[in-house]
Amino acid sequence: YRRNDLFFQIVLKERPIKLVVHDLTKVSSSDQQKFVSDYKKQDLLNKFDLEKGPLLRLSLIKLDENKHIFILSFHVIIMDGWCFAFVLSDFYNYYSAFVKGMKYKPLSRGSYESYVDWLRDQDIQTALKYWGSYLNGFTPQTYVNRDVLKDTTTDYQVDSVNINIPASLVTHVNEISKKSRITLNSLFQTAWAYTLSKLSSKDTVVIGATVSGRPPSLEGSDQIIGLFFNDIPIRFKFTENVDLVEYSKKIQIDFNTSRQYEYVTNAQIKDILGLK
Repeated sequence: YRRNDLFFQIVLKERPIKLVVHDLTKVSSSDQQKFVSDYKKQDLLNKFDLEKGPLLRLSLIKLDENKHIFILSFHVIIMDGWCFAFVLSDFYNYYSAFVKGMKYKPLSRGSYESYVDWLRDQDIQTALKYWGSYLNGFTPQTYVNRDVLKDTTTDYQVDSVNINIPASLVTHVNEISKKSRITLNSLFQTAWAYTLSKLSSKDTVVIGATVSGRPPSLEGSDQIIGLFFNDIPIRFKFTENVDLVEYSKKIQIDFNTSRQYEYVTNAQIKDILGLK
């Protein structure tokens, strides 16, 4: 890829993975807890080398003869959250069978190669034409106008905020969803986009939506181990007296249409918008 700027993913039939074992049986309980906490933090900081691999790490921390902590870390390029549950299920089943002196036969799942073949058969030009038309006239912009914020400092830090939503409000939103036949996802997407519209004083807003990326037309795609998920844009154009519930219906229809072309990469969509 260094010669032609194209990346290739090489999937080896076999790749030995080293299991790192730490024996803490002679360490106090408090020191064990500190070690485990520090180890997890450091593990998160250890980057994967995409050129050399492996892209998966296994660690086993022994606390006593009958208690261990198993840590599995992997790069998202080899599998997404959707299929990780399958990996864990197989692991538990293998382990359970091993303890009982039995053999475990895993479920037969499709190969990622079948998805690559499916991808090659798609009409990429039609997909790019769709996204070009969908985003036509849109200019990328920053939605949070600092003038409306009290704190105008340029410094920031990553944080989280927990908000308690009254049960009555949750019930009301669920009733609107059922009565209007709109998914909660569509309602929240519209509400979020409308909030950005007000903060930025912009009528047109585009947000990203995460999709599974697993095509229904590919048999067994929901069981394949690999990276599928993607982000696709959703475009909103609000009028002065917009009915947000009715507009959510339109957004839901548009989103379902867009999902036909959800295999187009984020980089290709950025190219359409002239972004680097």
